[in-house]
Amino acid sequence: MENKNIKNFCHNLEFSCIACLDDLLREEWWPAKNFFYDLIREPIKIACGIDIKTSPRHGEEHNLPSTFNIKHFINLCSLEGIKHWWEAYYRLSEKAENYISSHILENALIISYEMPPWLEKCILKSKAYFLDIRISPLRFGSDLYIAIRTNNLLINDRLRKYIIPDEEIRLEASLMAASVRHLRRYTSKNRSLDGSLIYIGQTAYDASLVSINGNFVRVAEFSDKIRELGKGKYLFYKPHPNAESFAKHEKEELERILGKSIKVCYENIYTLLGSDDNIELIGISSGSLQEAKYFNKNAYILYKPICDLEKYVQVRFNDFISPIFWYDILKPDCSPPHFTKLPSIRENHLRFLHNVWWGYSSFLIEGRHFFVECFERSGGLELKNRIIKLERDLYETKNFLKKILKYILSKEASLNFLKTLNVEEVEYLIKVFSSSEEEQKRDWPLGLEKSDLTEILQFLLRLKSKEFVIYGAGEAGYIFFRDFCKEFKVLPLCIMDRYSQRRFSEEVPTLKFPEEVQNLPRDLQIIVAVKSKDLYDEIREDLINEGFINIFFLDNNSLNQIQSLRLFLAIHVLKANAYHD
Repeated sequence: MENKNIKNFCHNLEFSCIACLDDLLREEWWPAKNFFYDLIREPIKIACGIDIKTSPRHGEEHNLPSTFNIKHFINLCSLEGIKHWWEAYYRLSEKAENYISSHILENALIISYEMPPWLEKCILKSKAYFLDIRISPLRFGSDLYIAIRTNNLLINDRLRKYIIPDEEIRLEASLMAASVRHLRRYTSKNRSLDGSLIYIGQTAYDASLVSINGNFVRVAEFSDKIRELGKGKYLFYKPHPNAESFAKHEKEELERILGKSIKVCYENIYTLLGSDDNIELIGISSGSLQEAKYFNKNAYILYKPICDLEKYVQVRFNDFISPIFWYDILKPDCSPPHFTKLPSIRENHLRFLHNVWWGYSSFLIEGRHFFVECFERSGGLELKNRIIKLERDLYETKNFLKKILKYILSKEASLNFLKTLNVEEVEYLIKVFSSSEEEQKRDWPLGLEKSDLTEILQFLLRLKSKEFVIYGAGEAGYIFFRDFCKEFKVLPLCIMDRYSQRRFSEEVPTLKFPEEVQNLPRDLQIIVAVKSKDLYDEIREDLINEGFINIFFLDNNSLNQIQSLRLFLAIHVLKANAYHD
């Protein structure tokens, strides 16, 4: 779409253009950004008669000038040495900034989900306007709130009509607190945390932790403040559920700062906030610290919140998706929409649609009789009975299991065999069992048929030479590397991925595809470990275009079959030896 057409596109608005644009350098979480553009596309179309389209990534339609090329923009950043999104979070190189600014029309309105500071700078440079949209850090209400910030004074003034009163937010918090205290009074697990200071952990690469220098702030930078606030108090550490190894490191750093060990707090965040325990929270920039005051709890923010509620307006989700809301704040030169808003929406509507619950799901489910009964009536009771029967059967076979255990413990070689079963031994065992009349009568695990053995054997033989490469540095690649390569002690030559900033192994290099794989032999075995078959088809085409010929798609089912076969064979060898004794 050319610039002059874009200007005509919004002839009935006070803006030259409405377009969606966000952090194009940050590939992760992009579905969440597109989800929000999808939410408001139809309400804006009903209200103003225009299509806002979406952000210009993955070849999707957008309302920026047609000359905009995302690959060229990313290349400009790469030429300046930018390898990770956080390095440019606050500022782009001059060339990249000029390129973005030249494609934002003067007097345009840019709608951005979680707008990075570099984009705000480009919008202001272009004399345009922005609507920065985020999920509010206050996540304890009947549904999630939407936080909106804008540099357009008229829009900002019009938004006041939809501001959620502070009294309403406090009332929501009081209802949650009443429920928390009610449930806690019935459980023996209720223990007082009076006088405690609880550190709220975050994930390692949370955008709220990015400093102006393009690095991540860490707990060590606030040592003096933590010692001061923690003096005379018992400190607990509450890890982020997705932080894993980072949480362990952060806890150790806190212990170093305080010079003493600290315990982990496993309580749900809303159980902590809603309880009548006299506790205080501390953290770098977690949104939970902003929620605390609504539960009359003190909280210390060591850095700064990414969504400062002094600068954002909070609105209800039902308003956010209503045509009349967008008509009121954009003020098109046309009649108000005939259909203004949905008459009602269900509780937790945004949580359900977006499939994000954070700590609210535990608050909603834990200890509730309704969900226990749902589980039992939908088959859970039958499952419990089956487990009881299974436990009884296991008890009845304890003598045999003791014999096996005694054998394993007395036969060091057999124990080592079970631990270090490798490709050659699996190959040998498959051949033995394939030719054994006795084993031909057995059922193979997980529905594995004898016809599957040939394909699995060929796969194992390819790995035996160790001349293979994993394509995919995401979750599927990591699971294959962790659960298979390390166990079988066959590491790939490298890991290939489109995004070189992904890395899950220090032992094996991660190469960006296709720029950094030019020197790899084209007859290498490429194991594509991704979740989606559609994504595999796209990757396979790219690999073929680059000259690779041996491509194997490894989905979860293939990996489960191989692992199941390995365990099946090992156990049967041990059982056979035990009987032989």
